[in-house]
Amino acid sequence: MDGLRAHYDPEALAVAKEHNIIASFIPPHTSHKTQPLDRCAFSSFKAVLGAHIRTAMVSLRLDEKLSKHQLAGLAVTAYYKAFTPETIQASF
Repeated sequence: MDGLRAHYDPEALAVAKEHNIIASFIPPHTSHKTQPLDRCAFSSFKAVLGAHIRTAMVSLRLDEKLSKHQLAGLAVTAYYKAFTPETIQASF
């Protein structure tokens, strides 16, 4: 877990301990080092998904919304474009 105080919940930690789950916290401002996929792969995914959503929204009428199925389809397409061996390797 990151060191954000809001993520520290004594009750949740007690339940975790009861179930032999060890929670570890990383120092503040270090997640870019400990979670390298956030830098390239996930940021690429968010950018590609956002572009797909904007494109899809342009084609909708004012009274229409994207359906869950449409959004899922956009997410799958964005996933395959963003999570390539190159972007994953670039994260590290």
